[in-house]
Amino acid sequence: MDEIKSLAIWGDSILKGIVFDEQMQKYKGCDRCAADILAESFPEINIKNNSRFGNIITKGRKLIERALAAGNKTDAAIIEFGGNDCDFNWQEVSAEYLREHDPHTPFDIFVDQLREIVTLMRENGIQPIIMNLPPISADRYFDWFCRDEGTEGDRVLHWLCEKQIIYRTQERYSHAADMVAKELDVPLLDIRTEFLGIRDYGNYLCADGIHLNEKGQQILGETLSEKLGRMLRADTKPTA
Repeated sequence: MDEIKSLAIWGDSILKGIVFDEQMQKYKGCDRCAADILAESFPEINIKNNSRFGNIITKGRKLIERALAAGNKTDAAIIEFGGNDCDFNWQEVSAEYLREHDPHTPFDIFVDQLREIVTLMRENGIQPIIMNLPPISADRYFDWFCRDEGTEGDRVLHWLCEKQIIYRTQERYSHAADMVAKELDVPLLDIRTEFLGIRDYGNYLCADGIHLNEKGQQILGETLSEKLGRMLRADTKPTA
């Protein structure tokens, strides 16, 4: 990988560092998120975190296009999407649980958008780096969204068939990131494997089962720093 002096991060609440504060009962920014740890590890690189809470890949692409049109280019960019794309409108599922429902971003569209973002960055002289997703807790997330008014758990479960469909759907989108990275010869930040090796992984998730808590953000930051450092030291562009 060529020398990197500037790095943009394009993602959702995972790389934004959003956590759920149980005492305050609301979402907030982590005091020291993974992107902060990454910046501390590479003070020689100008890192700009453009991640947004609730971001999906189609909105992210528009933000990237807008930044490029304004001349805001960097040497490299981390791309992290999928966590919101694979989610569903659970109130609609509950209301009409006998029909099919699409995720916020249907799978084929997600894959095409990721490919197009890679191409867009390369056309603008930016080295794309894809990051896959940390695993979630399907049981915890199911209980979480079923608290919402208008979302009846028995109806949603009838549609799902089993709660682990939630986990497998998210895993499918994470695997799509792996697939596109391999297909287009893009460096991959494989953080999922690191988290899957943690036996008490639930202790690194927020109460909602989908966001990393402060300890999870610490692990994510350390993993990103180690894997990016390995990429920068390598003579070629490996998958980390």
